[in-house]
Amino acid sequence: MGSATMFKIVKNAYDAGRYTLTDMKLLVSTDKITYEQYKTITGIEYIVDEAGEE
Repeated sequence: MGSATMFKIVKNAYDAGRYTLTDMKLLVSTDKITYEQYKTITGIEYIVDEAGEE
């Protein structure tokens, strides 16, 4: 599935309340969406803590 298609699916699901911020972070950590897409969808900057944890 292309990145643009995944972005649309995830954005629609997040907007409908089916994904939480925790779900969204998991999608970034598994390379389903990018950091930039996370910010576009949620309006929140994706932060990686000092230990490298997401």
